[in-house]
Amino acid sequence: KLKDAHCAILVVKMKRTLIMFSFILLQLLLGNSLSPKHSSPKPNAEVTVMGFVYCDVCSNNSFTRHSYFMSGVEVRIVCRFKAASSRTNEMITFSANRTTNEFGLYKVAITSLDCADVDSLASSCQAKILSTTRNEKLVDRL
Repeated sequence: KLKDAHCAILVVKMKRTLIMFSFILLQLLLGNSLSPKHSSPKPNAEVTVMGFVYCDVCSNNSFTRHSYFMSGVEVRIVCRFKAASSRTNEMITFSANRTTNEFGLYKVAITSLDCADVDSLASSCQAKILSTTRNEKLVDRL
């Protein structure tokens, strides 16, 4: 009789464990299917445009041992790129003014380009020197 009682207790414990396991599994399955779906946020496309300005002492449009970088030069950066939609041929234009740092570098970060064909952006930015304190032949490299 002790053996039968022990087996009965073991069966009851197994049933309880099975019921609890089934209940937990059901909660997991239903909880995931009933909870509102949150789509993972789409990462924002970002492009950084960098360039430098230097003085071309020899006036040959290349950097030589006589050239030097210019700080404090104001530069206007203009980028044009195609909209990402296949239903339109619209062009998006972005422009910003930046001042070169002590190494002649300027940089602008263009964020939130979700509506742009970012691949078309790489070769469609131009920079123009707006002002400088010196009257030297300046070259801008983007």
